[in-house]
Amino acid sequence: PLIAGKTDEELVPFIREHLAQRERYYNGAHIVYHTDRMITKKEIHLTVLGIEELLSNRKKA
Repeated sequence: PLIAGKTDEELVPFIREHLAQRERYYNGAHIVYHTDRMITKKEIHLTVLGIEELLSNRKKA
């Protein structure tokens, strides 16, 4: 709903602004998973597996 009706030209500044507003929360995260592979279903699946592994390792520690 937040981006419904926004044009392509409006999306980039909107996303930048909202990411900046949440940056302090992101910086305080205990688990960070960097990825730029979220295009195909396979890439999304691999990303989910990587996050699951991080969470599993965190529970063991």
